[in-house]
Amino acid sequence: DADSLVPDDSDVAGVLAGALDLAEDLAREHGIERIRAASDQYLFVAGLGSPGDWADEAIDFALQLADRIAAHAEDAEMALGVHIGVSSGPVATGVLERGDLTFAAWGEPVRRALAIGALAQTDEVLVDASTAASATAGSRTLRPATDVLALDGRPMELFTVVSDRTQPSE
Repeated sequence: DADSLVPDDSDVAGVLAGALDLAEDLAREHGIERIRAASDQYLFVAGLGSPGDWADEAIDFALQLADRIAAHAEDAEMALGVHIGVSSGPVATGVLERGDLTFAAWGEPVRRALAIGALAQTDEVLVDASTAASATAGSRTLRPATDVLALDGRPMELFTVVSDRTQPSE
């Protein structure tokens, strides 16, 4: 029966809630703060109140998050497309009072990360040039993302992050 292959809304909501739980658990492990969670988008900030840009921690978090959500979706027998963008730089944070109290972050890196995430292919982690310049080699490779079109028509220097654990051995 074809209808049995289509998940109902409560199944989808449960899988998405589970993905958010995984993301928040992983963020706590990495000392990263969740700033926003919506049904289709999560925003995290690394290094709040700390020196440095936390590029390595943010990239490691992003790679592990993509892996964990892919495994979660596979366990749930559901397809989830994960698109991740990472940008480095100073941001402003604070609490807004619009009905409910909301903690938020503003700044160019926030806008860039959201734009980069929108440009990423499914299950791809894209980082901007500032993040790539700050990152150390670690257990990953940064490859120029030459097939990405900038949203405003201007060139944007982006890199695809590839985990060395998932690369085929040569």
